[in-house]
Amino acid sequence: MSNPESRAQWGSEEYERERVPDHKLKGLRSFIGMYAGEHVAGTEFMIGPLFVAAGVSAFDLVLGLLLGNLLAVLSWTFICAPIAAKVRLTLYYKLEKICGTQLVTLYNLANGILFCILAGAMISVSATAVGVPFHLKMPGLEDWLPTSVEWVVFVVLVGAVFSYVAAKR
Repeated sequence: MSNPESRAQWGSEEYERERVPDHKLKGLRSFIGMYAGEHVAGTEFMIGPLFVAAGVSAFDLVLGLLLGNLLAVLSWTFICAPIAAKVRLTLYYKLEKICGTQLVTLYNLANGILFCILAGAMISVSATAVGVPFHLKMPGLEDWLPTSVEWVVFVVLVGAVFSYVAAKR
């Protein structure tokens, strides 16, 4: 099942359709770094203050974040990690083996749309943080649509900067 020639041809260190070799496995430090990068940077520090602004007490916010992260760590530790360590295949390849390529294609499409929505939300939240010093009229918590053209332009500019940095990485 191994196909190192195709990886070498594309210069990839990905193991999409084969077990990850033992010498390529990463340790606890990598897990902590990846987990922190996924969870700490986004929702906890960017969206959390919006809950406080909407009336949630700081205690409830911190307690909710602690419980949510604890449950996330426990589910990854006791459900996902044992399966991943046993089979060492990607989620997409495992799904393809079980359900076929058509369902994986549908899953990828739905996942892509959800990630676009999430990215737009996070860019809007980031633009809010940057827009405060510029005194932009920004949407409030109750607004469903943007409240000014300047705000839309600013969000597009912030998104363009994020996209450029991500593309160059």
